[in-house]
Amino acid sequence: MRARITIEMMGSPPEFVESSLKKVEEKIRGEYKVYEVRYEKPVKVGDMYYSVFFEMELEFKDIEQMFGFILDYGPSTIEVLESKPIKVEPLKLQNAANDTTAILHELLKQINLLKAQIKLLQRKALEDKVKLQQALKEKETTKKAKKSKKSPKTSKKSKKKKGNK
Repeated sequence: MRARITIEMMGSPPEFVESSLKKVEEKIRGEYKVYEVRYEKPVKVGDMYYSVFFEMELEFKDIEQMFGFILDYGPSTIEVLESKPIKVEPLKLQNAANDTTAILHELLKQINLLKAQIKLLQRKALEDKVKLQQALKEKETTKKAKKSKKSPKTSKKSKKKKGNK
């Protein structure tokens, strides 16, 4: 089965993203029969990040290997270019489906964990902000109180003038 896949990465600086993508290509070449690869130039995304991708044509021996590739490399797209009629044994299809489900389940678990951690961090940041504002207010109040307790200093000249009169 021959397919065209797209692998995309995002990060910064663009040279790092390109070199990381080259490493992925090399790894794929070590595991699969690759026919051709076409890279696109980095594109700036937002203020800090760059997106880089390549398209690759490669060969899969069967549908199970294709699903393994999808799970291992997470391509953005996969286009089946040519294939013989596919006959899949129920056990192989079940294994591929269970592998996919297990990875999706783990990803969803991690996403939910990260969401909970973000909420905790936001709550902590808000509490810290309130504490900081209170501390600054108390400091300002203390500063004002100290100023009002101090008696105004009179200069020596003003004391002499008062004494001469």
